[in-house]
Amino acid sequence: MEAENQGDEINCKITLIGETNVGKTSLIQQYVNNIFDPNYITTIGGDQLIKPIISKNKKLNLNIWDTAGQERFRSINKIFIKNSKIVLLVYDITNKESFTKIVKYWYPKVINLLGKDIVIGLAANKCDLYENEKVNYEEVKNFAEENNIIFKETSAMDHDSIENFFNELIDIFLEKNKDSICDKTINLSSTSIESKTNNSCC
Repeated sequence: MEAENQGDEINCKITLIGETNVGKTSLIQQYVNNIFDPNYITTIGGDQLIKPIISKNKKLNLNIWDTAGQERFRSINKIFIKNSKIVLLVYDITNKESFTKIVKYWYPKVINLLGKDIVIGLAANKCDLYENEKVNYEEVKNFAEENNIIFKETSAMDHDSIENFFNELIDIFLEKNKDSICDKTINLSSTSIESKTNNSCC
């Protein structure tokens, strides 16, 4: 896994993966646009948002991919997973099957396509619905520890926790790639960044 440098920017592809209706789109929209809408339409195929950020005095161009969880789209999901630097596995704490699919299908697929050197996060999403939790916390924690996965509980209504989670994954990515990243340190006082959307495939 190596960072891709383009000019003064570091390109970093992040892909969210999991079953349908686990909240992948909501997490991305909260992180990129700081909005929450409980009525998002189910993603068809894949969708991309771009978020420029500054982390550790490095300018990064985040290409964040939202993938469909429906079984009929699984044959094309590998297209969206390809070349990812960070993968965020997402399950719904109120849906036991959504975590089972992470363990039995999505995680093995990621490792098969990208190898074990990839930065992987695991989001226990919809933690605001804790009273309806169906997934054993200790089981998830053990799975994450055994596979060197960064595990966090998330809610798409809580921007700060989601931003902190993404930042942690990005920091790990930068640390893993510090030897392959050229001197991209920037003057923060002269830099401004904005988020934008882009539906083209990379």
